[in-house]
Amino acid sequence: MAFPTTSVLDSFTRSNENPLTTGGNWSAPLLTISGTFKLVSNAIQDDSLADGGGYGSAYWNASNFGPGSEVYVTLTNPWQNNASDVWLWLDGNAENSSGADGYRFTITYFTGVWYWNVYRFDNNVATELTPSFEAGPTLATGDSVGAEHNGSSLTFYYKASGGSWGTPSGVSARSDSTYTSGHIGLAKGYQD
Repeated sequence: MAFPTTSVLDSFTRSNENPLTTGGNWSAPLLTISGTFKLVSNAIQDDSLADGGGYGSAYWNASNFGPGSEVYVTLTNPWQNNASDVWLWLDGNAENSSGADGYRFTITYFTGVWYWNVYRFDNNVATELTPSFEAGPTLATGDSVGAEHNGSSLTFYYKASGGSWGTPSGVSARSDSTYTSGHIGLAKGYQD
């Protein structure tokens, strides 16, 4: 099956916004532990730091997606500091509360390697889905990352800048069917 199958919801190409709202379509934060985003020079960044080097998140509240949902984003400038990360959120409900449910696809940088992992959130508590952290492709400027949940399989996608979408080498799909519809979202720490 081709990925992605849906068109872009937000290209972030417009006037600066603080906080990111797009006419109320975005809400933040995603989880109670995360900050919010602002839009600066056609890129999203943490709203608390001028250089975008903090931690931000948002979810698309204008509609629910699923069963069968996907989310994807192009990275403008991935930092490569330990604990840099990007999250993709699928099938989310009750965001920014103690009842938050959904799937968090996490790509985290540690000592020269980007690790790819998936968590299920049940009432704002994370459960790691097996397999554990797997080393995947190195993220670079202009690369895109995505995630899909088809109701039972949770799959990462990767597209190198100028390349084509595919599943990332070394990264396995996870299985879970607890949640099948909800919001999509994004979060990042120490990346633009």
